[in-house]
Amino acid sequence: MIETLSWRELLHVGGNGFQVDYLEGVGDARSFFDLCPDDAEGALAARAGGAYPRAALAEALRRYLEGIDAPDAAREAARALAEGDTYGVITGQQAGFLGGPAYTAYKIATAIRLAASWQERLGVRVVPLFWLASEDHDLQEINHAYYQQSDGEVGRVGFGWEGEGRPVADLPVSADVLRAWEAYWEALRGTPHRDAAMGALAAREGEGYAAWQARVWSELFAPWGLVVVEPWVLRPLAGELMAAMAAREPEIHARLQDVAARVEVAGYQPALDPAANGGLFRLDEPGGRRVRVEHGPAVADEVARYPERFSADAALRPILADGILPALASVLGPGELAYQAMLGPLYELLGVAQPVAYPRQSYTLVTAEEAGRLAAYGTSARELLAAGQDPSDATDSLATAEHRQLFGRARELVEQAYAPLRDYVAAQDPNLAKTWESTLGSALRALEKLDDRALKAALSQRGLSKGELRALRNLILPRERLQERVYPLAWHLARHGPGWLDAMMGWGELGTWDHRIVTWEDGHADV
Repeated sequence: MIETLSWRELLHVGGNGFQVDYLEGVGDARSFFDLCPDDAEGALAARAGGAYPRAALAEALRRYLEGIDAPDAAREAARALAEGDTYGVITGQQAGFLGGPAYTAYKIATAIRLAASWQERLGVRVVPLFWLASEDHDLQEINHAYYQQSDGEVGRVGFGWEGEGRPVADLPVSADVLRAWEAYWEALRGTPHRDAAMGALAAREGEGYAAWQARVWSELFAPWGLVVVEPWVLRPLAGELMAAMAAREPEIHARLQDVAARVEVAGYQPALDPAANGGLFRLDEPGGRRVRVEHGPAVADEVARYPERFSADAALRPILADGILPALASVLGPGELAYQAMLGPLYELLGVAQPVAYPRQSYTLVTAEEAGRLAAYGTSARELLAAGQDPSDATDSLATAEHRQLFGRARELVEQAYAPLRDYVAAQDPNLAKTWESTLGSALRALEKLDDRALKAALSQRGLSKGELRALRNLILPRERLQERVYPLAWHLARHGPGWLDAMMGWGELGTWDHRIVTWEDGHADV
């Protein structure tokens, strides 16, 4: 069974108002883009005129894909990009440990499905592309992975790096990374498909961390010819474009300030700070750390000659990718949609047509057994997501009428018994009024404890417990967030097996972007 919830119902646990309006086509959200999310024909017309360095791109990708031992289908798709009638659908993400949160896989699946759909619709070759953001330097965002402990709580495994502050591209698969890798799988001992998942995400000591991630994604999505690319592969091809970014930095900041003001007038919060975005970083500093270029125009000539020494920030990175890669659409998450809304004027300034901003698919997975256990508590994954239901509220609702009546009456009697004493003790000593309050509170808390223990015993007789319900809630809403934003690729593969990736390609129709709750059992989704 696949159930759906609108993102408007989920704003308390994920998403943002801009994303919701963009998905629903209400408000002014779509006015910040030239193309609607399903305008394949408009995307082809806009992007066909780009001066992409196709031959050099195909050669650069060939060398890179050979380096990560990419499957033949990926290499063939990369070769096809040399041809003028081949395009792409791109998505991207940081190099999260053990695949990062599951939404990365959902992004890739969306890109693969959209590429196939638009290829048939437009009559041109469309290949799926994955931008592995290995030049990011925030280690704390990618150095850990979550899992569900045997007690139902959410556990975490992570690693450190003495080179923190440098781009992730410099990080090796170190002994500490391998220690965390082993600790994670040990924590998942007994999970049905753990061994297969370990094989799919196998790490090799001495391999580059980003290369490991690239290899994993390439192998997992081998049947669909996913082309993985890292920023350093493309930067040498982008000298002219990056030099223009440096030379026009003052105009870029001015346009960002203008669009930020328009975003606020439309009732949204700007996703990018104009004062902190819209420039380049220098990469060749001592220690390998990125250092922001203070004045772009002063280094424009150097950028043109040595583009590999510079990288673009969050505002310019998508434009860099789209200036080199002939992508018709970018598959984006909620936050990315909001900041892409601010980039239209920059695309225009730099002479690059903005691709379609296409929302990724979004899922919560449960097994049929877990769905059945939730039903035993009178709730469901949908209820937990939509209401953020507390486990105590759900178990309290399972108390019998007799239980509620008896303990409700007992509370009334305790309060009635204590009530006449208040004025009497206060008359003897005003300070005793506080003692009266604390004594009554202690009596009610003791009764509450008895109520809780009696309910727990009654539930146990029916095979139910608050602990189990809390564990189920942590499955659906770990850390009070959507499942896809916490549990990683590795956790899902260990639970559901490699068939999960194949099945994902058929979950729900493209062109609708509600959040989907998928019931999964025995290697297939009950759709």
